[in-house]
Amino acid sequence: MNSNEIRDLLLETSRVEFKLVFPVRMKDHKGMKEKTYRMNFFSRLFEFGYIDKEIRSDGFVLSREYYISFNTVLGELFVHNLLTKNYDWLESRFYVLPNNAQVFYRRFLLHNNYKSIQINLETIRDRLNLDDKNITNLRNTVERNILGPLLDHGLIDSYESDEEGLYGLKYTIKRPEKLKPDDQDSQK
Repeated sequence: MNSNEIRDLLLETSRVEFKLVFPVRMKDHKGMKEKTYRMNFFSRLFEFGYIDKEIRSDGFVLSREYYISFNTVLGELFVHNLLTKNYDWLESRFYVLPNNAQVFYRRFLLHNNYKSIQINLETIRDRLNLDDKNITNLRNTVERNILGPLLDHGLIDSYESDEEGLYGLKYTIKRPEKLKPDDQDSQK
């Protein structure tokens, strides 16, 4: 990328505004605890500026300095999380999982702390955009390419299928106990 393309990319990125619920690691009397901050207004991740330091006579920029400041609400929360080491929501081993297992984990498991979750096969089909109409093939795909790898990588403890569900086949997924941040630090 040339300097103008980099400038334009940073400028466009800095103009994106978010309004979301952002997880923040806060210290309390018991140690570090994750809390959520609900943004009531839109905020950008960072502010951006640049200075053309050296320009040729034909207008070509020879040297440019970029300034990025995380002085917005979202930027401050982002930097706070970096400083408290709250950026390890997904371990690197997660990315060796099959794509369907990664999407399943993000859509059904990452955003909650439930120890046991019941999910219908139809819900899995809809949320993962699985097109197979053959229930046997769909079931094999879910068990071999999604739940099996999650089990092998320790992201779930177990799963059971039950044909007696109100809406057909459902899976009951048991999850491992999450470690507290203090327990994670002591294991390192």
